[in-house]
Amino acid sequence: MSRFHQRLREDLYDPEFVQAIYDMSADIAPLQMPKEARKALNVSEKELAKRMGVQHPTITRPFNTSH
Repeated sequence: MSRFHQRLREDLYDPEFVQAIYDMSADIAPLQMPKEARKALNVSEKELAKRMGVQHPTITRPFNTSH
């Protein structure tokens, strides 16, 4: 097991760490929304970025196959 995985296993027993991961997942969940779903909701990448309070490239990178 790598040092990263050992540390992660230990951190998962820390309630504050787990809560931080949970809280962060709510922030990044919209970035995981497939492009088709975002379009079906009639929300542009620019509008999604604005609503999330992030820069436009933050939204476009996950959908760009070259990254």
